[in-house]
Amino acid sequence: LQRAGLVLTLPKALNVLAPTSDNQAGQDDAMGPILSESPMPSMQPTISTDGREAGSSVLPTVFQLLELLVHDFMEYVPPTSVPQLTASIGAFARFTGLGVNSSLTAVGFLWNIADALARYHCMPLSQSSVPVQPTQTLPNGGSNAQDLMPPPMDGKKTGGGGAHLEELWVQIFMQLRALAVDGRPEVRNCAIKSLTSALLSHGRKVGAACYQRCLRDILVEILTEVQEAAKTARTRDCASALGGVKGSEGLLVHHSRDTPEKQWDETMVLGMERFQRVLSHFSEEAGVRAFAPLAYTLLLQIQVTLRTLTIEVSGSALRALVDLMRIPASSQMFEVQGTLVGVSALPVPAKGETSIWQLGWSVLWGLVDFCMVRDVPESLMETFATTLNALRNSHRHLLTPDQHVIFWQLSLVLITSPSFCLPTSTPLKANGRADCDDVQGVGRALAAAARSCSEHAGGCGNEVFKSVEAAPDTLFQLDVRTRHCRQRTFVKTPAAVTRLIDANPNRNFEIGSMESAITDVARSDGPVAQADALQAFLGAGRSPTHRTMLFISSSRLQHVQSFVFGLLEETHSLPSPALEGLFVALVCAAFLNLGRVLEDSNKLALAARTLCLLVLFTRRTLLQHLVGTLPAGSATATTSTGHIEALMGQ
Repeated sequence: LQRAGLVLTLPKALNVLAPTSDNQAGQDDAMGPILSESPMPSMQPTISTDGREAGSSVLPTVFQLLELLVHDFMEYVPPTSVPQLTASIGAFARFTGLGVNSSLTAVGFLWNIADALARYHCMPLSQSSVPVQPTQTLPNGGSNAQDLMPPPMDGKKTGGGGAHLEELWVQIFMQLRALAVDGRPEVRNCAIKSLTSALLSHGRKVGAACYQRCLRDILVEILTEVQEAAKTARTRDCASALGGVKGSEGLLVHHSRDTPEKQWDETMVLGMERFQRVLSHFSEEAGVRAFAPLAYTLLLQIQVTLRTLTIEVSGSALRALVDLMRIPASSQMFEVQGTLVGVSALPVPAKGETSIWQLGWSVLWGLVDFCMVRDVPESLMETFATTLNALRNSHRHLLTPDQHVIFWQLSLVLITSPSFCLPTSTPLKANGRADCDDVQGVGRALAAAARSCSEHAGGCGNEVFKSVEAAPDTLFQLDVRTRHCRQRTFVKTPAAVTRLIDANPNRNFEIGSMESAITDVARSDGPVAQADALQAFLGAGRSPTHRTMLFISSSRLQHVQSFVFGLLEETHSLPSPALEGLFVALVCAAFLNLGRVLEDSNKLALAARTLCLLVLFTRRTLLQHLVGTLPAGSATATTSTGHIEALMGQ
């Protein structure tokens, strides 16, 4: 029993749940009897002290008694007995002698206690909810089940029960917190699920102060410890730690979970997702000043996890970041002073206002330079593209010009990753290529557009727009991009340029002109019909795509590279003509520089894809505002006309 952390006592009274006479007088005190050990009667030498006998016979019996108590009699357990009950169950959960299934069951008992605490002590207990059996003789000799109920706690049963019940909640959550970093993956994952489910179910009953305390002192610490454990596991010989194939009980496990690193990564993914869900729930109960410090702490954890560049963990961190930024409280501004204490890893303004939404974009901005010099796994790139595009589609109305640019910069870094061109593309021999460098003057146009947009930038906007001017050249500097990469040179030998484009056998001869689109929109009756005509024209049937253009490059983008390029193709509805001009100048400077297009076959494929991108972007932008000019003379028509005129002047 001592090995399991239990103390066996034989009560003096027959009512095993009633307080002893020694602590009855102090029951009404809030914290004393709950957090201190109650005087226990003397130990009776009724069992053997041999550890093997206790582990083989006594402990399973005690565990069954706890199961009976938790499942059938929790409504009769007084709050003064909850700490001892919780500690005993927590000891069973941590004890490895009864097997992992018993530990998982014990974790479930802690959830049952939390549920009972919310049901019986955080709200008035109606007479009808108590099972009354007057004909049955109860252990204390009474004839009514009410005789087993503890005396009322000074009317503090509603709204969380006051400070003493708050400590009971914390004790339950602290037991789960210890189990959430258990060495057995099944146990810690179950504990994290139980802890976060209890907070999601009963967070409103524990009170905002206790809820915030649990997030700050329990969940944050769990994430920190799990992150450290995952980091330690990565530096270890994982295969030898488990023999390559064994689980915590010597069972066979799937290859995706057969090392400590993979198992801790699974826990990290679960903890990140659950923390974000609980934080979102908490934001509905508390103000932004209480929400912001916790969200900032999660942002720091997400930033560190993102930079591991592991497929599962970094992908989960990115999804958690996007979900966090979508919380309504994240968009609310708050005063930095008195709310946040920033750290150098994620700076905050020294004074003034900011929001978690803006700080989230700072995390993404930091990824631009980080990913610039590292290999990003292709599966992770797909996760980036899907998740970021979903954020843009759902919150496009909140994006500021500098946030649009951060989105483009991160997209360009992923699209131009050396891992796409060095292993498979062919370097090209093109005489006179150096003489063609920026003969179109795209670099000057890009610098002018960036300066125009930066005039009204705030926050990190000035830094973002300044980096745009140098971005096209930096993206293709192999010595910079491959600084921390495994491969730094082309695999294939250079070849002469023979043919740049070919007739497309899948070309679409029914692609319509802008004139036909304007005619169809003008003939449409009403805004709904106009929108339908516009969407029909911009669809694959009547607008060119990289698959249906009349001529197509013989070089093609890889599947993942093509998928990520879709982030640029989905760019539309920009808030200003200056930003639209900046986007066009940026993609032209990056992919249509004549001195760079003929460096290798991959850059040639990017140039061909960019031509199609520019056609689609121009069509979508012009038609969107041309439709706005109908009917003539309206306020919308005046705004759209001014937008088109300003865009044509770029």
